[in-house]
Amino acid sequence: MLDWHDESVTLPFQPTVVIGSDLIYYPSDIIPLIETIKRIDAAEVLLFLPLSKRREGLEEFRRKVKEENTWLVDEEELIFNTHRIGRERMLKLMITQTK
Repeated sequence: MLDWHDESVTLPFQPTVVIGSDLIYYPSDIIPLIETIKRIDAAEVLLFLPLSKRREGLEEFRRKVKEENTWLVDEEELIFNTHRIGRERMLKLMITQTK
């Protein structure tokens, strides 16, 4: 697990793919997560983010990710039916480095 709010954290290896889920809740999460994605410098980053109204920072995060000029961003909305929650909407966000 990577603490992306801690700027001093480094990885002992260079990942090819990074997978993350359930990451954005508040606007204060946006910049630390984007900076961590840049620092990791993986070829691909795959994020699964719940599309709920409780995610105050999600829309701003989506906008800021698309503004990065070295990233190709692909979004897809997924719908899951679960026994516990029922119908849940998720955003699959694939970030690919273009540099």
